Parts: sequence; C-alpha cells; structure tokens
Amino acid sequence: MSLTHDNHARMLDGYTLVYAVLSRRAGGVSVGINLCPDRRCNWQCAYCQVEGLQRGRPQPVDLCLLEQELEHLLHALVRGEGLAALGAPDGARLVDVAFSGDGEPTLSPVFPQAVDVLARVLGRLGLHGLLRPVLITNGSQLHRPEVVAALSRFADLEGEVWFKLDRATQEGFASANRVRLSPQGHLQRARRCALLCPTWIQTCMFYEAGQPPSESEVLAYLDAVGSLSSIRGVRLYGMARPTSNAGSQQVTALPAVWLEQLATRLRARNIPVQVAP
Repeated sequence: MSLTHDNHARMLDGYTLVYAVLSRRAGGVSVGINLCPDRRCNWQCAYCQVEGLQRGRPQPVDLCLLEQELEHLLHALVRGEGLAALGAPDGARLVDVAFSGDGEPTLSPVFPQAVDVLARVLGRLGLHGLLRPVLITNGSQLHRPEVVAALSRFADLEGEVWFKLDRATQEGFASANRVRLSPQGHLQRARRCALLCPTWIQTCMFYEAGQPPSESEVLAYLDAVGSLSSIRGVRLYGMARPTSNAGSQQVTALPAVWLEQLATRLRARNIPVQVAP
C-alpha cells in the first residue's frame, strides 16, 4: 500500500480500530483511531467520504483490542519499521494521533475510556508531549458530562480539538451537514469546547450544484468565527476526494484561490488560518 492525500482508507493490514493516513490538514502522517467502525454518525455531511454511512450511535468497540493495536502501530512507526513500511512519501513525518474514523467519535459510549487508552499508550511509549493528540468532532455532544470530562483529560495530554463549523445559518447547516441546528447553540458549544481544550475551527467549503457558498452565508460564517475569541484559529480545507453521500453528486471541490480569498478575509479579522485546498 502507499499513503496518499486521496486515499484515506480506514483499513490497515492487521488492524481493525487504528489506521494511518497522509493528512493535508495535519501536514503529515496521522494515526487514526476509529471508534465508529460500524459507520454510524448523527450528521450526514454533503461532502462525507465514508461509504455506507448511517445515522445513529455506534456500538462500543473492544477497548483491549484498541489498546493493543494502537501501541503496536505507534511502536512500529516510532521504534521499528518507520513510515516507509506504510508507503509514506520521502520526507513525511508522523505528526499526530487522531480520534476521527467513520463517524462522530464522541458519540461512542466508550469515548472517555478510549481517551484513557490513548493516555496509557502514549505514556508507555514515552510519547506524551511528543506526539500531538487530536479530536476531530462535529461538537454535537458537548452537553454530555462524560464528554466534557474527557475533553478536560484530553487537554491534560496536550491535545487539541478540531471543531466542525462549515456554515453559520440554519439553512447552511441543513445543506452542508444535513442537520437541523441552532447556529447560536452550536457556537456556544464551540466556546465551551475552547475553554476545556485548545480548539481549532475546522471548515470545509465546496461547490453545491456548481455554486460556491453565497456572500450572505460567507458573511454569517465570518461573523460567527469572529465571535469565538478563545479559539486557536481556523483549519480551512476543500474536497480532495469524491463524496460517498447519496444525493450529494453535485458537491465538488472549490478552486484553491477561492479558499485563499476566504482565508484573507479571516486574517483581516485577526483570525489565524491554515489552508488545505
């Protein structure tokens, strides 16, 4: 196999719950933790690339298996065969270990325990403070006390959260993420998240039926992000792979110049931005 930006398969030979990808947003090789191998999520984003995604809560994964696989893979990458064995390109480096996978990780009933698994593995391998933990989340579960407690634990691991905010109006959420949300409620969850753990806003922008987001939607988004004073910044990205979401065939990638223009508008508001076209 080889790691490329357009191949984010969750399966790695010999592993069930962990995998490795070459991540544009992370800037290198990311080891993924998949708490949703049954492909369950409460959102169905128009640009989602998970085949066969269904709405609902995932079943709990085997935490003992997760711990074994995570330690084995990380040990192999940092002590053994290295990234070349995964087909990583020359010069690639291991940059993070991320809760991501095939659905919303904080929906998993064992998400808090999985954070403890990660803490133990990083400790045993001497990687605490050397390998960045990341939680990639839609932020919908910030009302649950166990998730709040797990995020505080995540902060103790020097981790960071990438909190999804693709749009900032009810219509935008319905179109981009296929959910009915209060924009103010979602922003309040983002603020709470940023108080618990270092938090980046992650935003995917794309064409729908050949049209970019409207100027009114962009202005609402800029105002929303500007109201989040405690975030680290924005991770702005486009589509690198075709969507697998049924009914989203008209969702396609925006040109890099469009993303850079939006980044310029964010920076004009003193908001740090990282762009991955």
